[in-house]
Amino acid sequence: MFFLNQHSNTFVLFIIILLNGCLSNQMLPNELSDYRATIISSRLPQKIGALTLVQAKSDANNISLIFTKSKFVDMDSLVEQVAIEFCEKEETRYLLKRGISYRIITLDSSNKVDSLNSISLNTCINDE
Repeated sequence: MFFLNQHSNTFVLFIIILLNGCLSNQMLPNELSDYRATIISSRLPQKIGALTLVQAKSDANNISLIFTKSKFVDMDSLVEQVAIEFCEKEETRYLLKRGISYRIITLDSSNKVDSLNSISLNTCINDE
């Protein structure tokens, strides 16, 4: 259990660090999502415990973060923790308020979608 919490905390911290950076009030949501995905992509691949972030891409106002995993990870629980951090951190909350949403996708060993989770401003509102 300690490993899962330590792994979860590392994952959450890593994602927040990737998503922090210069944000411009002048950018439209689709430009913001493209900008963030480009910055994240420039640092790939990134191994985070049992997960490896292999791709970041944007589609309109969505940022998709695509991971592979080397062993079982309870993604629903992990994404729930990430969502709490996204909602609490000023930088990521700003992006959510601007209409950006995140898709966290994990692939199985055949590169087929194993799990798909979303984080948006509605996620924050529903948790309050």
